[in-house]
Amino acid sequence: MRYDEVTNDMDVRITPTDGFGVVLHKRTAPADAPADAVFVYNNSRGTREWIAAADLEASNHMPALPYLLKITDGTEHNEHDRMFWCLGREYRVHSMWADGTGGCTVEHIAEDGTRTTVMYGQRDHQTAMIATATAITAMRAIEGGEAAPVEYLVEGKDKNLFPLRATSHPEADEDGRLHVASPAEVPDKVKGTERAIARDFITGKETRRRVYQWNAYPVYADGSIGQPTLMRA
Repeated sequence: MRYDEVTNDMDVRITPTDGFGVVLHKRTAPADAPADAVFVYNNSRGTREWIAAADLEASNHMPALPYLLKITDGTEHNEHDRMFWCLGREYRVHSMWADGTGGCTVEHIAEDGTRTTVMYGQRDHQTAMIATATAITAMRAIEGGEAAPVEYLVEGKDKNLFPLRATSHPEADEDGRLHVASPAEVPDKVKGTERAIARDFITGKETRRRVYQWNAYPVYADGSIGQPTLMRA
């Protein structure tokens, strides 16, 4: 999916004009920031800042699992607290003990500061984040109605989980991805597509590789994308 318009409503991987690997998060812009500013975390430089949307170049990368970030706003319970964003919402992860050991709890942080516990007893910060992101995606599918995905976007992966572009498929879009109503349609949809194109994002060189698995990402009405359903090819 191409993001031609950068908004504060999506967690997407984007490429800024000065480097690779920025994750965009939903936040309310401060009064001294430009009207179109977005809050970003650069995973190659480890920096976070408000940047005008016009200075960012959207890419066609599918979102991976959320990133665990250190908390720098002074509201952490202890130095081992972490935060992440999932489907445009902020979550905090903290362990039972101040030294970072013990089970981890995840809290949703509303814009007014209200904290709601959504996950208990996970063995570490990463496991807590993965479990929460997976549960959020699953609950939206279960809830249905307006919360349900409007479609699923299907992308191939090689054995190293590098994205592949199924450009030879007659129903593939311009990014080599397929659109289905549910993950159940994927096996029939991809029959005969054993290989797809891998593109080096730095050199632009393309090679054909065997598809190891298919990822079906739920896409919601607001443009956000949840955790994918994984299927072996």
